[in-house]
Amino acid sequence: MENNNNNNCSINKVQMVVNGFMSTAIIYTACELDLFDIIKKNNRLSVYEIAEKINVNEQYLIRVFRLLDQYNLVNLTEYVEITKEGELLTDDHPESLKDYALFCGRESVKGWMELYPAIKQNKSPYELLEDKEMFETLDKSADKFSTFNKMMSSVSKQLELTGVFEKVFSKNDCLEIVDVGGGTGTIIQKALEYYINSKGTIIDLAQARKDAEERLVQCGLSKRCSFQEGDFFKPIEKRGDLYILSRVLHDWDEEKAKLILNDVVSAMSSDSRLVVIDEVISQRSDSNALKGYICDIQMWVFCNGRERTYQEFVDLFDKAGLEIESVVDIDNGTSGLVCRKKDAAGDSFVMGEI
Repeated sequence: MENNNNNNCSINKVQMVVNGFMSTAIIYTACELDLFDIIKKNNRLSVYEIAEKINVNEQYLIRVFRLLDQYNLVNLTEYVEITKEGELLTDDHPESLKDYALFCGRESVKGWMELYPAIKQNKSPYELLEDKEMFETLDKSADKFSTFNKMMSSVSKQLELTGVFEKVFSKNDCLEIVDVGGGTGTIIQKALEYYINSKGTIIDLAQARKDAEERLVQCGLSKRCSFQEGDFFKPIEKRGDLYILSRVLHDWDEEKAKLILNDVVSAMSSDSRLVVIDEVISQRSDSNALKGYICDIQMWVFCNGRERTYQEFVDLFDKAGLEIESVVDIDNGTSGLVCRKKDAAGDSFVMGEI
């Protein structure tokens, strides 16, 4: 009898892992329908009233809410109430994951379902979907670019970077900060709010300008930070004390990542520092490595990129003439790697296995 129970437990566990795509689909659908926002803004609505409000079939909606209740995103009784976790999927939550959920539903799921044919054909899954690289597609689609940028901003908002910035320069220093591939400015906002006497520049493609400049105005940094159109595969002319590459290198293979680093290094002085924010994959096969392994596949799916181990970063930086000065764990493997040019004064940083 005990063996049967153990077998059933194993079967159920594997089934739930296999069915993971279903939770993505339900949460994505709820976000597209703005269900969490509707519940938060309208107290004591029944499923029937919500169905009427968005003009959908009540019987379909009750099925969605049953699962959301099981995921502890809503409480389903006579009325539908939002939980603390569900509030994370609303528009106005300061740490909202709604744009992340929308990106997963609109883009990620399609790419991940191409893993098998991609492996067989020795291509990235995104190439099979679009017959071109992701960033080439984003360049030609305003909707896709907007979805991608909102997702990146959502992810960047979650990062607590004070511990990284403390390792680089003094809070009161007057610095020129350059965020290379800075998108809509989420990361440089954090940098300028820490380095209170500093100025900044976002370097990115033209499509990011509007959202970036709007963000700078909203957060009161438009006089301290500007947007400069640029391509990190071309020489960077902006001189700075602190350069930032946040979630950039993982989008690219070794050759292109080295090109990006070479362009940054050529702009750096011996006193400049580069902060690379990326996942550092654990070399130990344990539960803590799961996030890194998933992110690694995600990078391959979308842009034929990859996450890297600590040693792989050391090797990549070495080829570009950089060495690691310190490493700060930001969030369960997401790390800030502080680098300097090899000819900079001081002892090199030595770190054990991550």
